[in-house]
Amino acid sequence: ATAVAPDAPPAPAIPAASERSAWAGLLANVLMPALRRGLRLPPERELVRAEMVRLLSVALEARPALQPEMATLCTPSDSEADFFYNLAHVQLPRRQRALARLRARLSEGVFSAPTIAGYLVPLLTDLVLRRSAKELDVAETAVETLREAAARLGWRPYLQLLLGFIRSLKLQPYLERRVVRAMVAVLDVFPFDISEEEDPEERAEQLERLRLERQEQEQQREQPRDQQEEAGEQQRE
Repeated sequence: ATAVAPDAPPAPAIPAASERSAWAGLLANVLMPALRRGLRLPPERELVRAEMVRLLSVALEARPALQPEMATLCTPSDSEADFFYNLAHVQLPRRQRALARLRARLSEGVFSAPTIAGYLVPLLTDLVLRRSAKELDVAETAVETLREAAARLGWRPYLQLLLGFIRSLKLQPYLERRVVRAMVAVLDVFPFDISEEEDPEERAEQLERLRLERQEQEQQREQPRDQQEEAGEQQRE
């Protein structure tokens, strides 16, 4: 009898372009906003928040285009340089070295203001507000790194960061000294120039120029109308 060869396993289906596009949109429009919210979870949900950070790392490794700037912190081939791996490492000195490297990259201007506000500030704020006494050195390093990040924030996220620390003073009074140090660090790099106030006389001159320009424009619009009326009267005569 002739042996019958077993059927070969079916080849894995290759997703269509439309399906890949739909998945990409799902990751960008659903997953990433959810992760940004997860980074801001309160200390009472620390376990969930830690899983969010882990998921962010995995997502960026699999698809760096989701957040190219944050993806540069992922180096799975070199655990010593991988920011997310070292940030959760059991050895606290490795966490401090990861924060020191992040601070150096912030000083180089690698990250944009939205990336700093949406990802890095929540990560650093959580480290600053850790309750464990053994993580004190990590928290101090996080304060130094947060200082570098705050210098590159826009006004609204900068204000939200300060207001968040003010709330922490009320909700976590046992961290008062650390929170005050963090606020001093943030205020020390106040990045907005408020030294030059607008001159009232100059403002009045600008308003007068605008009024004259509008008056001139109205006169120019009325001239063709007057000319049309004169032409009409001449035709009737």
